[in-house]
Amino acid sequence: MIKGHTTIELFNAKTGEREFQYEKDNLVTNAVQELIAFQTMIGRSMNNNVFPIAKNALGGILLFDGKLTEDVNNTNFPTEAKLVGYASRDTNTDDAMRGSLNAIETHKTDTGYVSVWDFGTAQANGTIQSVALTSAYAGVNPFQRQVCGDFYCDMDTIENKEHNGRPFLVQDEFVYWLNSDGVTVQRGRFDPYAVKVADQTYGSFTLPYETVTTLKLPDYQNFSNIGPAKYWMPGTDGYLYLITQNNRISSYTSYGNTYYNYYYDEGNEKDDAKLYLTKYKMSDLSFEKQPEEVITLAGVHLASRNDYSIVVNKGYLYAKSYDEHSIYIVNLSNPVDIKTFTFDNSGTFDRMTPMLYNGGIQYQYRYEKDGNSYYKTGFLYPDASHSEEAVDGAAIEIPPILHSDGKLLATYHYDGYYDNDRIRTALRCAYLGTINNLSSPITKNASQTMKITYTLTDKEDA
Repeated sequence: MIKGHTTIELFNAKTGEREFQYEKDNLVTNAVQELIAFQTMIGRSMNNNVFPIAKNALGGILLFDGKLTEDVNNTNFPTEAKLVGYASRDTNTDDAMRGSLNAIETHKTDTGYVSVWDFGTAQANGTIQSVALTSAYAGVNPFQRQVCGDFYCDMDTIENKEHNGRPFLVQDEFVYWLNSDGVTVQRGRFDPYAVKVADQTYGSFTLPYETVTTLKLPDYQNFSNIGPAKYWMPGTDGYLYLITQNNRISSYTSYGNTYYNYYYDEGNEKDDAKLYLTKYKMSDLSFEKQPEEVITLAGVHLASRNDYSIVVNKGYLYAKSYDEHSIYIVNLSNPVDIKTFTFDNSGTFDRMTPMLYNGGIQYQYRYEKDGNSYYKTGFLYPDASHSEEAVDGAAIEIPPILHSDGKLLATYHYDGYYDNDRIRTALRCAYLGTINNLSSPITKNASQTMKITYTLTDKEDA
């Protein structure tokens, strides 16, 4: 188990006199152990995106102007607070929000690691209400360095072949995955405290595993095609969703076996859109099928169903318009409540994914400028408000999603080039690895410098 402690100091830039000091222990979230859990589940060694934890997985820092929800499962970039500053493992002189690592005072201890960051008079000015450690990647740029701990693993070379399935949930000390039969749920136990914050490497190991349930599915369905690429998706509300744009099924028989085709991907150019929605209860791992719902969206023209055209998060459905200039936001508890978010007509929405702890998505908008493709990325909320975080940027990585409450991202796909199945796992870089809400906000101004000392300590007690 890791313990966190934060010290914040403000100094008069002219005299060097310390004008303010604040110290407090803080919450350590499940972000790092979930990243480790996914990678060990498929028998892979850790890489330097993760280790040493203090330098990489928790090697960056984020400063916010509001409080963060104090919950070990709150690992997503927040909606309830705005970013004031950040820093990573290097020196910065250009970015007004970004500080620099104090390499002289940063050091390993007998029980953990101490990281020290300095912010100059022009950096991170404003109100600071909370502090969080994050990945070293996010400390460089929380908005554009999107994926870390990212790698491919060939299914036929997985060390633990009994794990030949698709991970979809991390809960407590267990990793859950769908077995290769598409209907059996298995789980393996991992030790989240086996790694110390200053460890350089961490090898793979075999997880003891067990079968915990069998999904209740019709003959023509299975969860082998889970994820937006194949129309199954966790909704971050305790359910798995199957959402299609019609419910037509065809079947054929070959060599005594019956095969089924679902017509998922028909868009509607003129008529009111219809969505066919079936939920399976995931929160208790019963996967009990709920009655199919037919939702009619009056006056809504939807794009054809593809990897990124429909996303569900916390009771809201987000769907791209037929011309891909807009995103419809549908309140699933009241489908006549539909909001529309439109950028402009200069480009199209390219991708979107659940991102936020209390609802919302991250979007990517593609447009042309001076003969080149550029992207705008940002967060879109259920009330149709948005926060644009990058302009004239490069494409970000938003893979199809398997996740636990919007935190973890993973994909499973067939790789035709290598002629085998592969698993790809990833965790959003801009996660909350620790959470420290200040008892009262502090304000840094241009006449002050700031030093933040973050101490991570290994503890033996869980």
